Amino acid sequence: MRNLELLVSSIILFLLSGGCKTSNIMNIRERTTNEVILSLYLVEMSEKLGCYFTFEHLKSDSHTSLVNARNVIGISQDPNVTNVRSLISKLRHDLQDCMVIESENNPSVLHIIEAPLIKLKNYVMEQKTDLTYSGDLGTGKGQGLVLEIAKTVENIGPRIGGDLRTAFDDHLTKVTVKAKNEKIRDILTDRVPLTNYSPFLWIAETTKVGLRSKTVVQYFGPKRNQ
Repeated sequence: MRNLELLVSSIILFLLSGGCKTSNIMNIRERTTNEVILSLYLVEMSEKLGCYFTFEHLKSDSHTSLVNARNVIGISQDPNVTNVRSLISKLRHDLQDCMVIESENNPSVLHIIEAPLIKLKNYVMEQKTDLTYSGDLGTGKGQGLVLEIAKTVENIGPRIGGDLRTAFDDHLTKVTVKAKNEKIRDILTDRVPLTNYSPFLWIAETTKVGLRSKTVVQYFGPKRNQ
């Protein structure tokens, strides 16, 4: 039953991210028989080590997104991964096109960031802002943490649309934020109540057009079937 729940969660997350374009799948090596799907591996590590994950990926026809292919690519099991520090080392080794960093304020949260994003000029997740907000974490009822950030910070917004991308946004969690000169990444992360929350807190998808970029963010919400 637990394996089935993990599989369902993985499929949901794959659909939320829009799947993988065929052109990009071709650039990713096939998963071998001794590997497990990356998304399932991360869920298992979350249960084993008590850690959580956020994802930041670049959407581009010329870029192969490992984050967006997390339901396709494989990763080997490693009995030497017994704590968060050893997990970070493994992920940095296996996901060489990604940065894997601990949350500045909560070391149990790991940010998986595709490296080209950090090179973007004025990448929104690296920007700092002040924010006072109380209300829904996810978007959908005329409010939401990302919507509130977007009132004063350019090039960020919630994921919108009429498909599964909005069906699983977090309309249940309430948060209170009083941030002073904090990074956007930390504001999005630090107020999430981790107890009974999804192993994956949020995903940020950045599209680059010319010299400008736009980032959309979506929360995954509390664990289902709890």
